[in-house]
Amino acid sequence: MCHHRGSEALFGASTFPFGPGLQVTEHLQDVAADHARGRVYLPREDLARFGCGEEELASGGPALRAVLSFEAQRARALLDAGAPLARQLPWRARLAIA
Repeated sequence: MCHHRGSEALFGASTFPFGPGLQVTEHLQDVAADHARGRVYLPREDLARFGCGEEELASGGPALRAVLSFEAQRARALLDAGAPLARQLPWRARLAIA
């Protein structure tokens, strides 16, 4: 996850969850394509927690759906925590994250 020096002073601590929230969202959108390329960006501990192994990643079964739901909730919480940043950005930048 990316951290830019000085952004906390410029926008406050609320900016930090926003970037990771966007990154989690991106990973959730590409699970099948990433898996087909031999990549898995979902946290190992979360895959294990929900019993999601290689077969589940390939088939998209219930364990994978449970992991994706959990990660989506995590992303939503991160995005919500970083939302105050949007009010501090110029209007064009706000459109990019809307």
